[in-house]
Amino acid sequence: MKKNLLLFLLVLFCSHYLISQNPNEDNVLYVNVNQTTGTNSGNSWENAIPELADALKWARENQNAGIWSENSPLKIWVAKGTYKPLYNADDGLYTENGDRANAFVLVKNVQIFGGFSGNETSVEERDWQNNPSILSGNIGNEDDPYDNVYHIIIAAGSMQEALLDGFTLTEGRGDGSIFGGPVVNGFEINSGGGAINTNATSVLFRNLIVDNNLGYWGGQIYNYQSSPIFENMEIINGWSFWGGGVHNRDSDPIFRNVYIANNQCELAGGGMYCVEFGAVTLENVTFFGNSTGNTGQGGGFYSYVKVKLKMDRVSFIENESGEAGGGIGFVADGINEDVIFQNCLFVGNKTNGHGGGIMFYDAQQGGTTFKLENSTFYDNEAETGASLGIWYDQEANGVPVEINNTIIWNNTTSLSGAANPTFVINNSLLQDNECPPNIECNNVIFNTNPLFTNEENGDFSLIEDSPAVNTGSNEHYTGLDENTIDLAGNPRVYGYEQGGIIDMGAYEFQKTFGIADLTTKNIQFYPNPIRQGENINIIRSDNTAGKVELYSITGQMILKKDTFLQQIQIPINIPEGIYILKYHDKHRFESIKLIVE
Repeated sequence: MKKNLLLFLLVLFCSHYLISQNPNEDNVLYVNVNQTTGTNSGNSWENAIPELADALKWARENQNAGIWSENSPLKIWVAKGTYKPLYNADDGLYTENGDRANAFVLVKNVQIFGGFSGNETSVEERDWQNNPSILSGNIGNEDDPYDNVYHIIIAAGSMQEALLDGFTLTEGRGDGSIFGGPVVNGFEINSGGGAINTNATSVLFRNLIVDNNLGYWGGQIYNYQSSPIFENMEIINGWSFWGGGVHNRDSDPIFRNVYIANNQCELAGGGMYCVEFGAVTLENVTFFGNSTGNTGQGGGFYSYVKVKLKMDRVSFIENESGEAGGGIGFVADGINEDVIFQNCLFVGNKTNGHGGGIMFYDAQQGGTTFKLENSTFYDNEAETGASLGIWYDQEANGVPVEINNTIIWNNTTSLSGAANPTFVINNSLLQDNECPPNIECNNVIFNTNPLFTNEENGDFSLIEDSPAVNTGSNEHYTGLDENTIDLAGNPRVYGYEQGGIIDMGAYEFQKTFGIADLTTKNIQFYPNPIRQGENINIIRSDNTAGKVELYSITGQMILKKDTFLQQIQIPINIPEGIYILKYHDKHRFESIKLIVE
């Protein structure tokens, strides 16, 4: 009798626990590892579910129950603290502990937000950087990395409006078998991506720090036949054989406002590796300090086997490879679409072989042209082609190469070109005394200092007397219009609508800013210059929802703030230097160069 009563009470408790895990009337489920009281129903911060793993297990169990939809997604708010995956990723085993096979599996139309202190009433109130929600793969002995999970996050199949926003992902170890991994939503998940592994899916990843993960294919992120979007992220300190930071295989990812730094690989793509078709888009991305092994290629980035590329406002700073392509190793291999790099910066990249900034290799001609437009190369090192090195397998009909509106200065060597293709340089500034061999030069300035603002401190914008100001060619910039911006986010052509002429290099010369100059479109920014510890003031004429963002000169996001206030004060507690301050709302976009003294 007593045994039956205990069993009855246990079943009643478990049933109550399962039933009570429900979102509130706004479809929000609350998670807080620090919450020790309440019902754990998840319908408020007071009743928060202690473990994210349990909230996602409940979502996986109820994803077909009609509780949420594409138009009304389930939202999971996660308070600061450390969370570990507790359940097997596999479709048939996800209610059980799978040890290293555990993962946080994203669920269709479920949006997960981290970075809450535990009392907010809206996502806009959280401060995800100062209230870190950490997703850790270190599930076993904390001093033994070999028992960490294979993947912290898995996304597979149709995700529709799924989202992961505001987390730190660390200590995943994607070193499992190449084949035979867990099956998630019908898709087999294989080796790679210690932090994130995507398969046949499209998900938005935003406001993440991905740090200290490894995997055989893609140390931190592995994308297979997927189209994810990565925004406002740091991908740092990863390791892999191919793609220390990211590995894209037959995928169409977009990387926007992403900082990829200090990742390592043995073979190719210290920061990022792309292979087997797909189309990769990089917008306002910085590759810093990534590297390969002694025989590796593409210290920052490597692309191989017909991958379509688009790069706009991408910086490659101090990346290094053993054999070729300190910044980029790019194998065209029969691509049938133009490859265009615009507003890119290559500084301090190194290789022991060919192509300090870029190594371009064409093994099989396609119907394409490689265009490098409005970019800057400075202080890159290589045995040959310290800025750009090109070679070909075939004797004729190589991919044509164009360098337009570009500055190449102070590299250990300049350009190295083969006689095979059409290689043309238009409206550019070269460190050479004359046009390099096997290259056609049109309207090129030779051996003349471009007069950067402060190259010793990383400011490669132009001063007013620079020979590169107003000496580019608007016709040699693909898709130029009044909305085009430079690497700093300023108008690509100053006075475009009044017939302005584009400058050479990644940065367009802008007038010196004083308080009068900064009063544009009913917005004021002051003071500028500003001293460390002072507040920058932004005054608007209305209270439209807007965003303020602060970037380093190389494009790394330092601060982001949403606001409804007409007057905004932001403390500036950052080192001396030059930064880019941006403001935008649905009516306006303003960007200024902020000087911190």
